[in-house]
This record gives sequence, C-alpha cells and structure tokens, in this order.
Amino acid sequence: MALVSRADPGFFATFKESVAGSRALAAAPEGVRDLLKAEGFPTPPRGTAEEVTPAVMDQLGAAVGLLQGKAPEQVEGFKAVVLGA
Repeated sequence: MALVSRADPGFFATFKESVAGSRALAAAPEGVRDLLKAEGFPTPPRGTAEEVTPAVMDQLGAAVGLLQGKAPEQVEGFKAVVLGA
C-alpha cells in the first residue's frame, strides 16, 4: 500500500488504498490475519519514491524470509494479502 500511495498521492488515493488493504486483510487466511493483527503493520518509510521503493521491498523480503523459517505454510497467504492490498 505504501508503494501505491506514493505513486498516486492524495487523500482519496490514500483512502482507496486503506479500503483495499482492509479487504485484503479480511480475505486473508486465518493464520496470516492473526499474525498481522498480532504484530501490527509496520510504519511505512518516508522519503522520495526512489527511497521508499527499495525500503518497502527490503521489508517485504525480510517478512517472507521470516515466514519461510517460522511458518512456511503462511508464505503464500501472506503474498496474496500483499498483492491484494
């Protein structure tokens, strides 16, 4: 959502991304939903698009790596939530 919001800034774009994120979370597999609710969402990085993009991609890679090590059965569900959001 942070990447899309940067690409299309403004109140309405942010609102639409929030709705999309909420829908993606609601449709997530139970294990992924529980994990995201328990851990919360990270604060999006600030900066230019050139700064934000690699930071977000690094965070997503770290999250997938963590899931692969601790809950590999949740990886595909997590990816689906991210893409859906």
